[in-house]
Amino acid sequence: MDETSLEAREPSRFEWFVYVVLIPGFFALVVAGVTLAFFNINVLDIGRSLYEDVRAWVRPGSSGAPAVSETAALRSELERLQHELAQTAAALAEREAKLAAEQQSNEALMKENAALKEALDAAKAHADEALAREKAVARALSQLSPAKAADIVVLLDPALAVGILTRMNADAQAALLGKMPPEAAAKLVAELAGGSRSGTDEAVKTFALTLKAMPPEEAATLIGGLWQKRQADSVIRALEAMDADTRGAILAKMPTALGREVAARLVGP
Repeated sequence: MDETSLEAREPSRFEWFVYVVLIPGFFALVVAGVTLAFFNINVLDIGRSLYEDVRAWVRPGSSGAPAVSETAALRSELERLQHELAQTAAALAEREAKLAAEQQSNEALMKENAALKEALDAAKAHADEALAREKAVARALSQLSPAKAADIVVLLDPALAVGILTRMNADAQAALLGKMPPEAAAKLVAELAGGSRSGTDEAVKTFALTLKAMPPEEAATLIGGLWQKRQADSVIRALEAMDADTRGAILAKMPTALGREVAARLVGP
């Protein structure tokens, strides 16, 4: 091989790496180490720290106990968060159950109120209908003679008959009751005088007019029936409301024992 060929040969890649990279790099490291040492900087500690960082980055598991401790802490934190999430989910489920129960209770209450309102409306409609019927029958009976009206009232339900009588004035009531059989009249008078309307002056006046319109014998029989039904107060008030002659005629037709008892109540203590 001649000299010209040697000069023309190019360096290999290894030679290029050694002369261009390795040797200048090593020289730079030496100069940097000397410079750092001159400024009292521990080059070995820096190198060891860099080595540990690179080693931990390349092989995370090789860092030893600190990595294990960090993993345990992360696991513990994760378990704590899972426990809190479970408690929150349980609280939400309980709240939803309470809200559902309250909603069901409210719906049941609304249905109950609706049913109650419907029942009240029906009862009011029924009461209005009954009142209208009583007024209509009372007007019809007022057009008849007392005797014919009495024959009709005797056949009615007692509650309906009392309702009809209360829609009539006192004179019409007395005339009608005076034409009824004493026993039937006694039942109606007992309802009028001893029922929910017994405390009114109108009921006492009606009773007194009824007794006055009846023959004394029938009036005495009616009073006897009411006295046995514990309507003594109503009888006494009615007798006190009539004139002395009518009251005396009725007392004269009573049985002796009843007449004495009624007279004693009229005279008072």
